[in-house]
Amino acid sequence: MDNEVVKIEDEELEYLNAKAIIPIITNKELKTKLDYLNNLDHEIGGWITGKVTKECIILENILIPNQEVTNASVEIEPESGVKLLKEFKDKCKKILGHYHSHAGMGVFWSTTDEENMAKIMLPRDFFIFIVGSNEKYLVRLETKKPFRMSVDNLKIRVYNEEDKKIQEKLQKIIDKRITQTTISATSFAQLQDDRISSIEKGDLLLEESSSNNHFWKEIFAGIFVSYQDSILLIEGLNISQANSLAHEFSDYQSQLGGPGGLGLSGYYVEFTVNKLKKAKRLVNKIVDALNSM
Repeated sequence: MDNEVVKIEDEELEYLNAKAIIPIITNKELKTKLDYLNNLDHEIGGWITGKVTKECIILENILIPNQEVTNASVEIEPESGVKLLKEFKDKCKKILGHYHSHAGMGVFWSTTDEENMAKIMLPRDFFIFIVGSNEKYLVRLETKKPFRMSVDNLKIRVYNEEDKKIQEKLQKIIDKRITQTTISATSFAQLQDDRISSIEKGDLLLEESSSNNHFWKEIFAGIFVSYQDSILLIEGLNISQANSLAHEFSDYQSQLGGPGGLGLSGYYVEFTVNKLKKAKRLVNKIVDALNSM
């Protein structure tokens, strides 16, 4: 029983992703690198660096060691670890995952992959594994604490590194100029109820506009919705809310970013909605979804 690994079934994983219990994000630079490696005519492997925060797992870069490859295999040289330490030094301390490509064969865990993952996990309690092919990825989390667990088919969200710099600059201004007052739980609940009741079904209040094809509104304290040029933007979210909305309304083309990527604290989600009425109906669904979280 001690050696038993808990496997997460598809329906359970869908719930985990929806509730963003295991949110994984990366920057555009790393995503571009992995996309390029995916499309080589041979397999290739590397070590993923990053960090684990209270909110999410952040994948930052890939370190590529010396290796011998074919169109169907990767073999990292035994002495590559020493060379990697000499080249990247302290960056090696941030290794938390492994990536390899499948050179056009599709994404799946081969028998060799399973054996290699088991070896990699021997001295570790936690690791992320990624296999890529063309534009697709398969992501697995392996952990031994608080118990052994393997979670497959996880999603990776991409954020813009520039967003982080914007957020840091904005936060300095906020810290210098803003005084925050705490509202009691009772007052806050009443405020939320008043705001929700102000949104009538399918009849969101619009900003004054000659074309009457856009709107802006605060739907919860600090959470704003706006619509213009076929883009419905929800901003001021936490990472769990943002991931959950992107997953629940995946029928719409969406983009997740933040925190603070558009000038407000928190994360945001963009949905492509080509008609005003559809956007208003979607807002009402989003309000219901946020209210149930």
